Amino acid sequence: MTAQRDVVKVQMFFAMARGTGGMRVSREGATWLHGRYVPWLEMAKPEIGRSPLEIWEEKGRGFLGKLKEIGTVARDGSVGGELTEEALQAAALRVEGESFCPYCPSPDLAPGELLVAPQDACLVQTLFALAAGAGSLRLSAEAAGWFHDRYAPWLVTRKPGRTESPLEIWDAHGRGFLSRFKAIGEGARALTDGDEIGLEALRESARRIEAQAPCPWCPSPMAHETETPEVWMIPAVGSPHSSAHLQA
Repeated sequence: MTAQRDVVKVQMFFAMARGTGGMRVSREGATWLHGRYVPWLEMAKPEIGRSPLEIWEEKGRGFLGKLKEIGTVARDGSVGGELTEEALQAAALRVEGESFCPYCPSPDLAPGELLVAPQDACLVQTLFALAAGAGSLRLSAEAAGWFHDRYAPWLVTRKPGRTESPLEIWDAHGRGFLSRFKAIGEGARALTDGDEIGLEALRESARRIEAQAPCPWCPSPMAHETETPEVWMIPAVGSPHSSAHLQA
């Protein structure tokens, strides 16, 4: 079962990406976002006593609205098709400063880039790509949890016969990977009747796109398509993930 922190993390960056209207995010920008907002989720200010994650059920919709606004402000302040760290930082500090929210990160909070693993920054980039394809649709908690459990471990997994994980070839092939995530978002949008992408729509779109893509690094077939457990998955050296975490 996906941890609440991971579900919220996916929804958080997806909401911010929605605000940008389909822009890409640079690796440095993704690192800054993860370094600022993931630690913030579990940070309880002394004068409040509870972290944003602890009150997410009550106030999460409002937090997501502000994160989407940060994306919009960053888009309006950007030149070109890719969000930079500088544009995101300026947008975040502006929206946070105007929000008068007791839960907002402190203005002097260190962004924490040095604490962000490369695969975490790449996951943020995949969510921006997914949202670019999904258009104005939101992402349900169930779909967010499934996305995390399928693709976070995939980033650091080496298939038998491959000497590298997707993360290890990201500089060379990341743009191609991101185009597939955008296509998954487009497919999920086409399968969705309302304003929120659910688990079944996202999973079915991912199944179709992965099956179409002649990519030796794609995740293994989903569990309902094979009777064989996904035992072939070999986490790369130093990976925090194991094959048990990659669930369909």
